[in-house]
Amino acid sequence: MKTFLAVVGYIGLTLLAAVSGIWIVREPMSVKACAAVKRNFSPDECIKTVAVYLSKPELCERVTGTDFKFENPPKQECYTEIAARTNNVSLCAKVEGGLVSETKFTCLYRVATRNQNAAACTALPGSESRFGIEQNKETCFKAIGRTETDAAAAPPMRGRAPIVLGLGADKLDLIAYSLLGLWALWTVVGIGKKFADKKGADQKAGQ
Repeated sequence: MKTFLAVVGYIGLTLLAAVSGIWIVREPMSVKACAAVKRNFSPDECIKTVAVYLSKPELCERVTGTDFKFENPPKQECYTEIAARTNNVSLCAKVEGGLVSETKFTCLYRVATRNQNAAACTALPGSESRFGIEQNKETCFKAIGRTETDAAAAPPMRGRAPIVLGLGADKLDLIAYSLLGLWALWTVVGIGKKFADKKGADQKAGQ
């Protein structure tokens, strides 16, 4: 019975370790998969989707914008969506949009309205008009029901996504590495035990 439970436990741990390994290499795997995209979906849109899902602004740098001549809308949208998702006001500084792209202003506005973040409203540079709608600090504060005095009490930045079982990506990374380490330790101990048992059996046979 003990042997059966040990085998079942090892198989279960091996499966968890395999899943953990896939989780750890999710970023390079996703980037390679996006690079292989040929039809019906732009590689830039693919990488942007992965970057936003993983809340990894570093991946936004891989968005080339080859489908556009003068601007790179997918890259600017990538930064903007991650900034809004993680409530990261400082990330909006990377947004360098223009006529058809997200701008630093629109990025801050989205962070503010999505997260009720008065600090983002305070950081708005002047005003901007799109589709005939004028937006500025005043309209921003009005949209979130806050005032400039609330900037100091703005909600904190959120951790990286995805969130699984209430755990952020950073905690999941730690769990994944721990499971891989436990699996490796169990494997080494198991091999060592078999070697010791075999050596003991050989010694008994030689007596």
